[in-house]
Amino acid sequence: MFTPVNERDSWREIYRELEAYMLTEDGKKFLNIPFQELKPADCLFQSLMLEIKGDYENTQIVETSALRDLYTREYNECWEKQATYVTRTLAQRPTNAPVVDIASGLATLVEFIAARINAPIVVTDISPTILKRDKRILQLNHLEDRVDLLAFDIRRMPFKDSSLSAVTTNLGFQNVSDKTGDVDGIIIELSRVLNGKLMGIFDFYDPEDQENRKIISELGLEWSFYRGEFLSRFEKTGLKVGVKNVCLGRKNPTPVGEYFKEATIDTLPVKTTSTEWCTIEADSP
Repeated sequence: MFTPVNERDSWREIYRELEAYMLTEDGKKFLNIPFQELKPADCLFQSLMLEIKGDYENTQIVETSALRDLYTREYNECWEKQATYVTRTLAQRPTNAPVVDIASGLATLVEFIAARINAPIVVTDISPTILKRDKRILQLNHLEDRVDLLAFDIRRMPFKDSSLSAVTTNLGFQNVSDKTGDVDGIIIELSRVLNGKLMGIFDFYDPEDQENRKIISELGLEWSFYRGEFLSRFEKTGLKVGVKNVCLGRKNPTPVGEYFKEATIDTLPVKTTSTEWCTIEADSP
């Protein structure tokens, strides 16, 4: 199910650029390079191109390889610890109680949860393009009967007041800039629909890390990249906010590719740092 979204669909633009590249001689050659010979960033773009071709099985193989090698072992281990914690917490709820995942993106957390618990899950994003992709991947993994898909702007969620008992997000808030997004409006909207628990996976930076702080500030992400500022913003709504399952992990700048040298996978960090992974739990009053 999709609701009309008038915002720019950045995923659609990425797919269109890759589709045009695939028609060139260089693009055809690139697609035939064994993924084991590619740098991780190029590997990720090849997985998207395979998806455009409809080769979803190899899409997953190449994407998994790319994501494993793009990030440090500590990064991947800390993420899995948070995903496991969220899943175990959800498993304690009634199986017929739906889970709504906000800003799902590639639906990495949704896949993790759906493969482990028997509960209906609503996959959401502002981009209909990425949700269509998620639907195909979930079908490939025989998880489509567990999920529904809904496109909307998080500032105007199509849910009644106090209607959601479980909301999850995987680093979703950390893509919302205080300069371009209505952060307070998003938080108020979440508190409006919540009648239970919000569980979000977060990756907080050290405020004393000046090199990364400079970029975080320029991007308007202080509110979501620093634990203290995030908790302060959320607590203003009356939600009861807690920090759970903390672990520390080394994080390196995302390596660039050889074929897509101008494409940046992640803007941060700009230098190696240690970040604090945790699950934020926010309970309705």
